[in-house]
This record gives sequence, C-alpha cells and structure tokens, in this order.
Amino acid sequence: MTFGLPRDGFGFGKLIIDETGIARKRMFGTQRIEWSDVREYWLRIEPANSISGWGVLERILDALDRWTPYGPTPPRHRLELVGEFEKLVIDSSFANVELAIDEAMRRIGPRLLADARRELDRTRVVTFGDFGVRAEALQWQGREPIARDAVEALEIIDNTPLQVFVQQRGKARAYAHIPLQRIPNVLVALELAEQLGYRVRGRERLQL
Repeated sequence: MTFGLPRDGFGFGKLIIDETGIARKRMFGTQRIEWSDVREYWLRIEPANSISGWGVLERILDALDRWTPYGPTPPRHRLELVGEFEKLVIDSSFANVELAIDEAMRRIGPRLLADARRELDRTRVVTFGDFGVRAEALQWQGREPIARDAVEALEIIDNTPLQVFVQQRGKARAYAHIPLQRIPNVLVALELAEQLGYRVRGRERLQL
C-alpha cells in the first residue's frame, strides 16, 4: 500500500508512505527513511492552542497556516523517526498526519516490541531513555524504583502536553509524571509494561 499526504495549508511538501518506508518531499530534495532502519522514535502530542515547547512565533504562524472557520483545529502531532544514519520528522503541517503515524507504528511497533522483549529476557530491564521497565518494578531517572504491586496504573493524561503518569496505589500523588516526548518508543514501553501485568489507561487520548 502506498499513499501520500499533502501539506495542510500553505507551503510545499508531501509525505509518501509505502511498504518499505516513508519519504518527505521538500521544495529542494527528498528525505527518506526505511522502516527496517528505524531504531527509535519520539512522539509528541499537544492541544492545538498550546504553545508549550514551541516558539511563540512558530505557534502564531502555524495557527494562521491551519486556521479553519469550522471550529478548533485538532491536536498537534509530531513524530521523529531515528535510524542509524537518518532522521525524519513528520508533524501536523501535513493533512491527516495521524494516518502516517498510525502506519509508522504498524510497521515498526512489532519489531521494536520484539527487540524490547529480547532485551528484557537478557538483562531483566529495558530502558526507554530515563524510564526503566522491569517485571518487578518501574523506575524514572534516579528515583527509587516503585514495585509493581505499588503501581495503580500507567496513565496517559492530557496535561498539556500529554504525559505518562505512574499512579501509585492508595496515594493521590503520582510516582512520576513524564511528558510523552521524554520516553523514546513510548507505545512500546506501554505495551511491554502491560504484558508484564501493569495496568495501562488513557491510550485513547493519543487519538491515533
């Protein structure tokens, strides 16, 4: 299956997604990365009216570029695919970019999850940036690990931008609240945690 996504608004460019990879056509040249080359990805989703983490001028220009009289614009998505030698960024400057992100997750997610399972079997821990996942505990940065029995859930919460909260059983305060984009391969991390018996909530907030 091959499909293309045009720019959403003014400007030149197009995303081409096919069986073996994704390409971003620009005014001068084309950038491409193969699915098999992707080693990790970084996902960011935030409300359309947020300027958190974005330059104010960039946000104003984006609002003008994507303004619609039919109501509020949808959330902003940004996915950075990282290979050994290539990087490629797709974002909400393209129409229906969620389709491209869905396809990317479908193509690379199972392989990255299998890699994580092998790493877990070999070392008993998989690290996603500063987030460590074990069968018996989770750990964020240098904090004391939290045992699985003490974890109420891993929950995606719309906290502008979306964050992963590690909720503690019987406590109002979360063990950690981590911006989505701080965890590489975040959907793999959540899927692995769920397979290990941790409860995962709020994935519908990704709107993918």
